[in-house]
Parts: sequence; structure tokens; C-alpha cells
Amino acid sequence: MPGEAREARALRALMDGDGPVDHWWQLEIEGVDHVLSIAVGREPWRVGSGADSVQVAVSHYGAQRIVDAAGWTLGSARLHDAIVRAATTWGAFIPAEQATAIQIWGPATKGAPAMTRAMVDASRYRDELGASGAFVAGPWKEWISDARLRQPAGLPLGKKQGVNYGFWTPAPAVAPPTPGPRPSATIPALRVWQQPGLAHDYWHSDYSQLLRPIWGQGWITGPRYPDGALVDLDTIATDAQLWRLVRHDGPGSLRHPWIPRGEAGPPGSTPLVVTPRSTWPRVAAAGIVGAGIALAAVAYEVRL
Repeated sequence: MPGEAREARALRALMDGDGPVDHWWQLEIEGVDHVLSIAVGREPWRVGSGADSVQVAVSHYGAQRIVDAAGWTLGSARLHDAIVRAATTWGAFIPAEQATAIQIWGPATKGAPAMTRAMVDASRYRDELGASGAFVAGPWKEWISDARLRQPAGLPLGKKQGVNYGFWTPAPAVAPPTPGPRPSATIPALRVWQQPGLAHDYWHSDYSQLLRPIWGQGWITGPRYPDGALVDLDTIATDAQLWRLVRHDGPGSLRHPWIPRGEAGPPGSTPLVVTPRSTWPRVAAAGIVGAGIALAAVAYEVRL
């Protein structure tokens, strides 16, 4: 189905309680004198349950409306780099021969029916990475907050500009045939195939454009909050002293400035039960298909 129709159905599924996040993971981001604890989904957002669920490809516009409804937030390059570095399981790109077979790349993916097939097939491939309940990172891109969006006159697509970022990889040899990888935006040790890019408008979607849930509030401690406090991440992002905890390109809202705020979902539609860092698995489970890579690292604290 066309992207806009697919996103409308995904948003309705969320509102009807059919898009819950099964596992939230706690991630600590450590600044100069404050520590922020956030909750993130262990994998890209999906609709449905069990074997009948699918990770939904979304546009920047659709992602913004979904997080508005869910009480989540869109991420930034800073937040997504921190999330990826903390992952317990990395997924490599879908091997070229398999991508061709399931029509992920090339002219065969043009048109709504082929795009939906590619989305579903790619989701099934990624399902193998998260089958163990691991915290997964790697072969997809995110729509992100970017300071350039606040100056639409200087953007190729003006107020309809989208900004995507990702395809993180620890293994360049299995990536698709495109130039790269390049250093990530905020953590030099990470590599990405897609730096924050301006190639698409905010209605563009393809199989690789997914949505990692990030809860809209975090727990912050430090001189400003000696007893700790639950604060909106957007409040932190716009604060003159604290913004570096959640972004690298200057203070500003995490929302896309030109996408209308969407309808809020019902209270409690996404229960927040967080897996503490102390219980995170130290290695990925065996049996990952394709070129999945198990890393022995536990969650990292990101020091700014």
C-alpha cells in the first residue's frame, strides 16, 4: 500500500493498542555534571504481536506523528549513536545475494506493492537478530532531529525537508556497494554509511527507514536536580546548559519544526517497564543468521 496509507494504519494500530513495545532498555548518558537515564526500545518499532508482527517503515512525517501519539520522541544523532554503542547485538547488512532475492534494492522495489514486500522481507531478516530478546543495532536508518531544519530557506526541500541517519556498522566488508563507511556524527569509534542526510523530503519512506522508540522523558541527576527528576527530553534539548546530553548541534527541540503535532494516544497505552543496565545480556545469543555479529561489550556510558 502507499506509504501514507501504511503509516496511517500503523498510527491507528498504535492508538488501538496494537503497537506496544515489549522491552524497554535503560541507557545512561553522562555529561559534565549531570547524568541522564533514558528508556529506549530494544529494536525498531513494530505493529502486531509475535510471528504476525512487522517492523514498519516510516517517513519523517509519519515517525513524528507516531511518537507524538505514543509519548515518545524522535532521536538526534547524539541519542542514536549512544543507543547503538550500547547495543548487545549488531546486525550486518542483508547480504547482496539475499537482498536481490527478496527485492530489497534496485528497480524492483519501485511502487507501493514492491515497497511493502521489501519492508516485510527485511523485517523478517532483522527478526532473527532480536529473537533472543537482545538489544539490537545496525542495519537501518532513523529520521532525526537536526538543527538545519530550523532554517528551511537554506534546505534543498524547504520546510518539507527530512533528515535521515544511520546504517551503523562494525563490519564494512558486508555493507552494500556504496561509498563508506564514515565516522558517526558524535562517537568517532562508530561508523555509519549514512551521515545526517538531506536527500529526501519528509514523506519519503523505504524498507530501511525505521523508528527506534525513545521514551519522551528521562531521569536526570546533577547540580540542577540534586534529588533527581523526571524531565521531558525536549526540555533538556532546549536548555542552554543541558542540551549536550541529547544533541550535538546546538539547543533546540527534538521535534521536526514544520510537522504539525499529532494526536496523543490514550493514557497508559505503552506501559514503561524498563530492563535495568545491570541485567543486560553481555553477549548476543547464538544462532544469528546471515552476517550478524555478536559483541562482548556491555552498555556503555557516553561521556561528553
